[in-house]
Amino acid sequence: MDWVERTFHTLAKLMSRAGMALLLLFAVSTLLDGMLRWLFGSPLDIVRDCGGVTVAIAISACFPLLVLERGNIVIEFIDAIAGRFGSRMLSIFAAFCTSAVCFALAWQFLIHANNLRRGTETTPLLSIPTAPFWYVVDTNFWLCAAAQLVVLIQTARNRSALPLHRELSLH
Repeated sequence: MDWVERTFHTLAKLMSRAGMALLLLFAVSTLLDGMLRWLFGSPLDIVRDCGGVTVAIAISACFPLLVLERGNIVIEFIDAIAGRFGSRMLSIFAAFCTSAVCFALAWQFLIHANNLRRGTETTPLLSIPTAPFWYVVDTNFWLCAAAQLVVLIQTARNRSALPLHRELSLH
């Protein structure tokens, strides 16, 4: 399972870097839009049109790395009360619940993207179809769900999937 874990981790790092680059590009284009609007009264309509979905893609691209590096909230005081076995069972249950939530999110984003496609939803100004953007978000969440499944299996095997990090690492 180690090669699977390494592959997911490499893919998750690339995805999060792409997400951060997309967010940076959106920030720069927002500044450019503001300057063009102020100086020439000519805004970049694509920035307003695609801003929301761009941010959704950028944020969702960071979720797989978050779950692989176990960047979620952990309540550790229960470990002392539950004992070693109880703590292990709680960890497995928490990993299972996180997996269920990831799969539910992926499924719901798929339904949402399909509804947008069927309804031929477009952006208000440039009439760009929005469904493809939401399919990208959905793909990111399916990868997140698969990554969390790796974490669940590693937790059930009583192995740490990756060294626990307290901060999101993008290097």
